[in-house]
Amino acid sequence: MNKYFLPLNHVCSLDRNFEIEQQSSDISVRTELNNMEFPIYYKNQCPICHFGLEMSQNVVFSCHNIHSLENNNFHIFTIHFCPHCNNGFLVDHNMECKEGCEEVSQTIYPYKLANANIDDEIKKISPSFYSIYNQSLTAKELGLTEIYGMGFRKAIEYLVKDYAIKKRPEDSEQIKKISLHKCIEKYFEDADTESALLGAKHLGNNEVHYTNSNSAEDLILLEQLIDDILYYIKRELRLAKVKEISESK
Repeated sequence: MNKYFLPLNHVCSLDRNFEIEQQSSDISVRTELNNMEFPIYYKNQCPICHFGLEMSQNVVFSCHNIHSLENNNFHIFTIHFCPHCNNGFLVDHNMECKEGCEEVSQTIYPYKLANANIDDEIKKISPSFYSIYNQSLTAKELGLTEIYGMGFRKAIEYLVKDYAIKKRPEDSEQIKKISLHKCIEKYFEDADTESALLGAKHLGNNEVHYTNSNSAEDLILLEQLIDDILYYIKRELRLAKVKEISESK
């Protein structure tokens, strides 16, 4: 996901009353509003054909539903066109303003799911990870913000334990019973891999707690950490193959 800043004066208002209130406010307020920018996120890819797009450059129309200067929760709607598949789509950015404004979630209409690009060997090692991770991505794209982070956490546990079982099949029953934290510490020796796994576990655990301290950026980081973990595991698998070839010659 890529972060962009969208100026308020580039976004149309759906509520005529907000425009009237804005125009009737004093000059300092109008100046502040004209200089206001909203941080929004884009995955630079068409949600229908999944062709790469510079989303910030192909906004056809944008509008917001702010109805008052006191409005702390609102939506920004951006409409885009994909020149590759000739389809249009809408991104609904759910915004929240407290000390500052941030995008807390987004929903895309329409969205055609593309399965995650996961290495075949990893899919073979942990088919449950692949299934749960894809379902979590679907939940994310459907705007199910309360559950997709939990899905990422569950997917991580399956990936970690299935890979640990592959490395140490004799410990299979123990691996299934121990906590994710202990499994990471015991079976993952590479410092970078362990660091990424513990970070992902921490963010994932926040998603299942009664009080969730994760921000929208934390969820983006969680996805990035999963990508890092997959890279580290693929690297370790490659090195194991190289070692096997070297020892056989």
